[in-house]
Amino acid sequence: MSVDWSTVRTERTVLAIVHNTTAATRLFDILPLFATDPRVQTIFTCPGSTAFTNGTHEYLARAGIDVLPWAEALDRPADLAIAASYGGDLHEVKAPL
Repeated sequence: MSVDWSTVRTERTVLAIVHNTTAATRLFDILPLFATDPRVQTIFTCPGSTAFTNGTHEYLARAGIDVLPWAEALDRPADLAIAASYGGDLHEVKAPL
C-alpha cells in the first residue's frame, strides 16, 4: 500500500524522458522551472533506447530521483513530456513532446 504524503494536490504532470546522463544534465537545467511550483509533479523515465544508458539510473538515484519504468510511463498520461535527446518510441508517449 502506498501513502500519498502530498500536502498540495498536483494539477499537472511533466514526464522527463532521460536517455543518458548527458541528457539528464540538460534536463536539470530547465526542470527547476517546474520544481518551484508544487502543483506540478515531475516524473522521470528512461526509454533505454541508446547504447549510452550505462550509469543513467545510478546518476538519477544519486540526485534522489526515482525512475518510472518506460513501459509504465507509456501507459501514464502526462500534460507535457520533455526530452533532451531523440531516441526510442517517443511517439508512443501520451503527452505533447
